[in-house]
Amino acid sequence: MPENKTTPAVIVFGDSIVDTGNNNDIQTIIKCNCLPYGQDFDGGVPTGRFCNGRIPSDLIAEELGIKGIVPAYMDPTLKPQDLITGVTFASGGTGYDPMTPKLASVIPLGNQLN
Repeated sequence: MPENKTTPAVIVFGDSIVDTGNNNDIQTIIKCNCLPYGQDFDGGVPTGRFCNGRIPSDLIAEELGIKGIVPAYMDPTLKPQDLITGVTFASGGTGYDPMTPKLASVIPLGNQLN
């Protein structure tokens, strides 16, 4: 990061690589909210991450000094302050979160190359 620059939040879109639990309550046969998933995560509890512990978006958010984990948008324990610093809308497996295309359409994508 350039000196004196900060990143206020991390907003994540994607698939299983960055899904932190959005798939838990979506109708799909692909689930990871059971052991062995999460066995290396805080408390050894499965969270819906397709991983034993933290995932790339968690590591990036921590490196940027934002927070240690990026929660799922659909997490029932999500707090308003979580939205300010970022959440993930990712959905792994064949899950589909209809909120993802709606949000993607309102977030400016910046300069695009032809």
